[in-house]
Amino acid sequence: MTLLRSATIAVAATVMLAATAGPAAAIVDGQQAQHPYPGMTALAVTYPGLGILKCAAIQIRPRYALTAAHCLSDFTVNPTVTAVTAELASTRTGSTNRTSGGHTAVGATVLLQPDWAWLQQTGRPPADLAVLRLDRPIPGPLATLPARPNADHGPARIIGWGLTEYPVPAGTDLPEQLRQRNVTRLPDTACEGGAIGAGELCVSPGACFGDSGGPTLQHRYQPGRGRTWVAVGLLSRETNTDTPCEKPTINTDLGYYRPWIEATIAHDMAGGHSTVPPAGPAPVTAARADEPAGFTFFMTPAQ
Repeated sequence: MTLLRSATIAVAATVMLAATAGPAAAIVDGQQAQHPYPGMTALAVTYPGLGILKCAAIQIRPRYALTAAHCLSDFTVNPTVTAVTAELASTRTGSTNRTSGGHTAVGATVLLQPDWAWLQQTGRPPADLAVLRLDRPIPGPLATLPARPNADHGPARIIGWGLTEYPVPAGTDLPEQLRQRNVTRLPDTACEGGAIGAGELCVSPGACFGDSGGPTLQHRYQPGRGRTWVAVGLLSRETNTDTPCEKPTINTDLGYYRPWIEATIAHDMAGGHSTVPPAGPAPVTAARADEPAGFTFFMTPAQ
């Protein structure tokens, strides 16, 4: 297995590819999940002749899922922002096993958050977020989103099918069974190494390569439903290139982006088939003195 960053490309038995800002991807020091989580989805994106990129997603409507924008952006042309061909993305929802069970679908339309720019300095939020419309409806239960930006620095949980250790032993593949780990929401200062910006959350270590696009959950009271798991964030990137799976990771804040998510889905359902612009003026984002840690992808090479 080889870790690849920026323009460096090599292929081994399994490959992790990186662009310019790094996604977190695995559950390290966690445990196997004993039950499915509402809306939890395994995402695979085929790059013909190169391999299959592995991420996670959450199903929030019968035909709509959310994931990280870097999982559905063509990394071979980075830093140009180009969505992958939707039909090359496939999902499996409702199973703790990423290879069997549950319900499967194929992508129909990729809708990237319009501020997403591979962490280039644009003055806009990082916006590592995408909506994927599927070719068929997936029955529930579905993931629950927060009503507003997350201000809760309390306990949380991450789930995913990413690597369980790093550095990676030769011949290692992603686990088939879903894993989980309890974590904590941290102050943004703990994630400065990853150039954290507006609309993002900092989460304690536990995620590693292969979990990009997967949720950070908090157990909250929901009117009429009691206490349930709420997806407050989606895993975006690491904050340290030397020990990426031992340091805090950055999530996209789903409460912050909920208005855009709902507007984009409504526009698509009405036949717009395109993303909608973000509302309001551009927030001021912190200047990036150094190049942030790169997005690192887990990919199974073509046979």
